[in-house]
Amino acid sequence: MGVKTKKNGGIIVDKDGLSVDLPFTRTEGPDGTMVTFKGNPAVDRPNGEVRIGGVAAGMVTPTSTDAVNGSQLYAVGSRVDRLQDKVDKLGKRADAGVAGALATANLLQPHHPGQSVATAAVGNHNGQTAIAVGYATMSDNGKYGMRFSFGANTQRDVSLGAGLGYFW
Repeated sequence: MGVKTKKNGGIIVDKDGLSVDLPFTRTEGPDGTMVTFKGNPAVDRPNGEVRIGGVAAGMVTPTSTDAVNGSQLYAVGSRVDRLQDKVDKLGKRADAGVAGALATANLLQPHHPGQSVATAAVGNHNGQTAIAVGYATMSDNGKYGMRFSFGANTQRDVSLGAGLGYFW
């Protein structure tokens, strides 16, 4: 590989018959030396770090080998943040649903013919809480039963349930 400097500022890099001409201007600034390449890419070295500015948006495809710029990366980061928020909210709603199921499962029911019961229960799962209230009854001959329930949880979800049964 051969590297040659140009009198008017710039370098030429030759490798295996491929020649790359990188004309640039060099300026001294308060942050150190800045090199500006033709077409606006710039390399500066404040505090030993290197930043390339003025980079066009890279093509983002399954086979692309382009670099992406800051705005493209920021857009992806923002989408990931929004997705994480949705996942967190979905997790809370799922936990509240489990709490509701626990509350409903703990509603008492009659065990003898002719019994009825008005009942209430609570459930908690991973910091989410639910309450359920219900009514259940069994026929005098013990062959039929029915049950109704209503629940609400800390995610402001409301649930209703009903059931009928025949015993033999």
